[in-house]
Amino acid sequence: MARHASMGCFDGRYDLAIVNHNETMRSLRRAAVRSRIMVIHGVVPALEWPVLGADAYVSVSEYVASFVPVRSTVIGNPIDVDHFVPTGAVNSTLTRVAMVSNHESPATEILQEACSRLGVELDLVGLNTKLGPTSDPKSAMDAADLVVGVGRTALEAMACGRNVYCMGPRGADGMITWGNVDELARWNFNGAKSGALPTAGRLAAGLAAGYDPSRSLRGYVVAHHAPGVVAQQYLDLAESVGWRQRVFPALARRGPKALMSPRMMTALDPLLREWQGRTARDGRPGVLSALG
Repeated sequence: MARHASMGCFDGRYDLAIVNHNETMRSLRRAAVRSRIMVIHGVVPALEWPVLGADAYVSVSEYVASFVPVRSTVIGNPIDVDHFVPTGAVNSTLTRVAMVSNHESPATEILQEACSRLGVELDLVGLNTKLGPTSDPKSAMDAADLVVGVGRTALEAMACGRNVYCMGPRGADGMITWGNVDELARWNFNGAKSGALPTAGRLAAGLAAGYDPSRSLRGYVVAHHAPGVVAQQYLDLAESVGWRQRVFPALARRGPKALMSPRMMTALDPLLREWQGRTARDGRPGVLSALG
């Protein structure tokens, strides 16, 4: 493995770079890398916005891909399924709930009221909560029968064999089951499919009726998000990139650094979508039509 002194100075040749942020992409513009894959995890953080110069792009869900100007391959986030494993049995009736989230939102207050109505214990884990942030969310998941959360939290809790209710700042999509897991995965389990939060009464009813102590979606996470599975998808994508696909990214990297700015990608958004035959609305795709 080649060593590097800084983000802008590499002293070796690389077969593949899997890049998470646009500033890193810009730092790699002169590096000796055969293939560059830029990964977009979200559409809000400025560092996540794609830039020109990558040989291929990856979005972690179809929801994210629908916002990205360039065509991207959907590859989910890896989950450490050797660490997030079922530990201990859950209760036959819903007794303890954990919400694992660093985002303050009305969802927290609604869940508190719902759990109070049901008479079940609630642990709030994350920034600005009673239990505070943790470097070991698995402990909170192990102690719960049901976990409330979105994104990575939902996947890690499923790997732990817990019931998972998909709810966060963007809305609530309900209990994750074998019947809806593929559909909710397209939205990265972010709650945005519904785009709305339930009342405390409806949430309490949904938790009570939807809880199933025999339900485990660990097999889904292992099949789709185990590190080996995800790594192979990246390797396959890198191998699929032909020389014709590398020409334009190489030109962008050799041009002025401003070519590889988020501003440039934003300016080219409508042209890129038209060239790719993708539906655009106000410079961005219609998410519902893109996913529907």
